Amino acid sequence: MGRSLNRGILQNSPKNKEYPYPPWFFRVLGPYVLSDRSPCGYEFDEDLSDLEEKGAESYEEWPTRKRRKFEDSDRESDEDEDEDEDDSTSERSHADSLADVYYEFKEIREERKRELERERQDILDMIQSESGMENKVNQAYRSFMDAPKEDKLTSMPSLHATTYIIHCRDQPRYFYNGLGPGYVEFYHLSVEDNFGSNSPPDFDQKRIYGHIYINASNSIEFEPFDPPDEFSGSDFIISPFPSGPHEVRIKFFSKDYIKMSIPRELAFENKDPPADAPDVFEYVGVRRDWEKWKAERKRMWEEAEKNRPPSPRDSWFERTHPRGFWNQGRW
Repeated sequence: MGRSLNRGILQNSPKNKEYPYPPWFFRVLGPYVLSDRSPCGYEFDEDLSDLEEKGAESYEEWPTRKRRKFEDSDRESDEDEDEDEDDSTSERSHADSLADVYYEFKEIREERKRELERERQDILDMIQSESGMENKVNQAYRSFMDAPKEDKLTSMPSLHATTYIIHCRDQPRYFYNGLGPGYVEFYHLSVEDNFGSNSPPDFDQKRIYGHIYINASNSIEFEPFDPPDEFSGSDFIISPFPSGPHEVRIKFFSKDYIKMSIPRELAFENKDPPADAPDVFEYVGVRRDWEKWKAERKRMWEEAEKNRPPSPRDSWFERTHPRGFWNQGRW
């Protein structure tokens, strides 16, 4: 239907008496006419009010901006607002040649609003969770720093095969992707796996490699480094790979916890950081106990199996009778 529409429609003003639709509709209509496809939800973001709002705002206020953008664009004029009200109080207030397309677009736009509201609540929940983890690790750090000097002189275990789940209250604001938190991982490289029988002369198998996974679009590789010998509340500097003017700073003060500072230039890799992004992202890390993690996964699997409805081939007869599937080897 899209290509059959008169392309001259796109030149009409939203106030045109023949096509009295809000401005957002005509903007999104253009690509539709040219490509004969329905728009995606995110295509309705462009016509909304400016994201950059001056002045400080709390974490609770920030996620509502996208929602407010839609509300602001719906009130660009009294006529547009009245029209939206008419659409909500009657079945259809338009009956011209664009009506079907308009109501299709409007439903996509409304679903985008609902999606952003779900995202807003998810971000708020994540910020609260991340803040709780920050408080937990920061309390452990303060306890370490307040401890007598002799209690701090503890040798660090090997970092090999160690993973810390990282948390930062700024993470949901700038790196939200609907998934869980990121991680930092440390490991040795295997000579055989990486160099075969021709390892370079300067290769040191004891050196630690690693990387930070922030989200699917942002990660940082480490240059190989010699880990510290003892726990410390001071920054341990690690260079990224490839090396550059910025560095990652990590406080290895506990077997179970770390504190980590990442300059925003590294966090956003080759992308320009948002103007309001902090200069440094302050993360805390909680060591992943793999045995505990596997036990929890096993418990969840067993719980799911217990609650799973029985299969037609999983009956008492099929399990016990000589002619059942289990004894016939047909399971």
